[in-house]
This record gives sequence, C-alpha cells and structure tokens, in this order.
Amino acid sequence: MALLCTIAATQTVKAWNNIGHATIAVIAERHMTEEAKEKCRHYLKHNLPYYASWMDYWRNCPGFEETHY
Repeated sequence: MALLCTIAATQTVKAWNNIGHATIAVIAERHMTEEAKEKCRHYLKHNLPYYASWMDYWRNCPGFEETHY
C-alpha cells in the first residue's frame, strides 16, 4: 500500500480529457429532467457533452497557462 501511495504521489496528475469529461456530462444529462435539459439547450445551444471539455482546449492557449495543472 505504501508503494502504491508513493507511486501515485510522484506521478504527474492527468486531466480527464475529452472522453472523461464527456462521459460525466452524459451521465449528468441522463439524470436531468426534460425541463432542465431544454433550459440547458436554450442557453447553451447544445447538449452538455458538447461543452464538457472546452477548458481542455483553452488551457493550451496563450494567456491561460495558469490553468494547465
């Protein structure tokens, strides 16, 4: 167990990336009411998985370096 904790602590933290974020968004959307889904579509113009990983793209852009952790 100590070895596992040591290895985990020394590894670079990786983000969930597109697939992980989209998966969580799909699960969240399945638990939403139809009314809530419609409101999201109204304001976002798309479903939740469409926007789930937008910050993954922005964090590599100039000016957003502080979000790349």
